[in-house]
Amino acid sequence: MQMNLSSLINKIIKLLAFHNSRAETFKTFVLSMIDQRKVQHPAMIHKMHSPPSIKSKLERVRRFFKGQVIDSGLFSKALISSILEQVPKMRLMLDGTNWKFGTQNINYLVLAVRVGKITFPLFWSMLDHQENSHTQARISLLNQF
Repeated sequence: MQMNLSSLINKIIKLLAFHNSRAETFKTFVLSMIDQRKVQHPAMIHKMHSPPSIKSKLERVRRFFKGQVIDSGLFSKALISSILEQVPKMRLMLDGTNWKFGTQNINYLVLAVRVGKITFPLFWSMLDHQENSHTQARISLLNQF
């Protein structure tokens, strides 16, 4: 059974109770990121039809994230419940990632679900060190699931 992404996103938006214009913007962002396979702001504007200039589109992305609170726990639960209705088999993945932002190391432990060729982050926690995660950190993240 193939998952209808537009339908899935609409269910998540409804559960998150976004205003109609923000919901449409969020849907455009998600579909663009999936299509582009990137999460940077320029990838989010790929399917955005208006405003016409790239600069205006990027400003719209910035304003959206500046003014919109997204409850990550509620989002993850909505995503899981929506996927389970359509796709009986999925893979859970637990992975650490780190990168540098200027001189600062940023380290996350992420629990994600893979459905087909798409991986969705579900829960994450910031690690205070650059090495592998500790058992307790992994257990804590899995308990959120």
